[in-house]
Amino acid sequence: AERFPEMNGILWSYHWHHAAVYEALMEETHDARRNALEEVLVTFADSVLSDLPAYMPLTAQVAPRFSEMFPAAAHIFDNLHMMHDVANDIMVDASLTRDQKGPEITRLFHQMLYRNQDSVVPPMIPDDAHGEMPMDAMRIPTQKPDGRWLPQGHPDADLPPGMGHMGHNDTSGGGGS
Repeated sequence: AERFPEMNGILWSYHWHHAAVYEALMEETHDARRNALEEVLVTFADSVLSDLPAYMPLTAQVAPRFSEMFPAAAHIFDNLHMMHDVANDIMVDASLTRDQKGPEITRLFHQMLYRNQDSVVPPMIPDDAHGEMPMDAMRIPTQKPDGRWLPQGHPDADLPPGMGHMGHNDTSGGGGS
């Protein structure tokens, strides 16, 4: 916003921080996670806050492993961060009266609801879902016996615990074989 030119950069630095923490948590061991989180804090304090981002970083740019494993979550985070940024711009917009700002933010919220998006299909939801999320879209990251991981939404990944009884997981404990 023009009235607070550094505000978006500060918000975008926190978006970077969120995604960097998600990526650090993808490390396999406790020590590796701790070291990665310490590096995130150092980088955040020494680099990101001292040289504010000029644009909103996308989760996949900062956290590629997290985004690969949880693609829907990465898109949700990006969309919520975008909505937060636009709502902040509305709040400081001098052309709107105080009484106009609440309804404008509500209008923004309603425009961003998935049910209002006729032409957008979220990742991992088939094009023929007609606005309904099929059970398979809820599949969670699943570790295979060889140590590899199947990402969220993969057709061979498991459903969350307790959902297999709905006929979408095999009876041997899931599709993550």
